[in-house]
Amino acid sequence: MIYGYIYKLYCMDTGECYFGSTTNIKKRIYKHRNTANDCISKNIIERNNYIFLILQEGKYINKNHLIAIEDNYIQKLDCINLQRSFSNDNDYYKKNKEKIKELNKKYREAQKLKSL
Repeated sequence: MIYGYIYKLYCMDTGECYFGSTTNIKKRIYKHRNTANDCISKNIIERNNYIFLILQEGKYINKNHLIAIEDNYIQKLDCINLQRSFSNDNDYYKKNKEKIKELNKKYREAQKLKSL
């Protein structure tokens, strides 16, 4: 098991969104802000008017599980991500689609209970 995060960068100027995942928030934010960043997220960061939102955090089976959930956001929501997280190897998601859906459902239910 690993502890990880699914996050969204949201541009307040354009409404653009970028989705990502990481096991180390501080390191990932640093990489996004680094001038050597060649990721599409650079478009949002350079405008300097964005919100960094953690969408999910918790324990995941492994890094592939975390990336599969990130990939789900990229597939279903409007974003500027140029490629899916599993752009070259989507086998894990395909093989575990139902399990991932069930884990996502349990997570959402747990979050609803927390907000009560």
